[in-house]
Amino acid sequence: MVGPLDADDATGGTSDRELQDLIDHARRDDAVDLRRRAHWLDRQAAAGATLAGLLVDLGERAQLVAVTSGSARQVRGVVVTLGTDFCGLRCANGERAMVALAAIGTVRPEPGTGHPVGDRTVHHAASLAGELAELAAGSPSVSVHTATGEAVTGELRAVGVDLLTVVSVTTGDAISVPLANVADIALP
Repeated sequence: MVGPLDADDATGGTSDRELQDLIDHARRDDAVDLRRRAHWLDRQAAAGATLAGLLVDLGERAQLVAVTSGSARQVRGVVVTLGTDFCGLRCANGERAMVALAAIGTVRPEPGTGHPVGDRTVHHAASLAGELAELAAGSPSVSVHTATGEAVTGELRAVGVDLLTVVSVTTGDAISVPLANVADIALP
């Protein structure tokens, strides 16, 4: 006479504990595969990172950053503008700054806030010369820091094709600075 099946018979001789072990093993394998894939995707994103993409990511997060320029000057603020050859920052003291991308030595997000990858495609609109030419119409006070470590403070009077002119507030002298030598500009 045929009786009811044992639990072992119904699973082909496999106990509940053995089934649970198989399920746990499959879950561990899936978790390992998921971590590997995430790591691979992170590496792919990092391989496509650009300075401009990083600055856009930081700006969208409104994340405080410290940018060191070629003049060894550190500018701290939130990225608010990104042009073809510069980034604009709003500093905590209310000052605005423009840093030439070619002069950037390091970009450091505020500690503990994470560091975005910067693998974004960026579309630029303005250039440093264009932005400064617009500002020059109002003769604003500026402090220009050059790649050679000089600081020129005064009123921004004119911006040409590859040159800007600042009139010193102390001497009244017109000082010309090649745009290619500009590391950063502070606008109080």
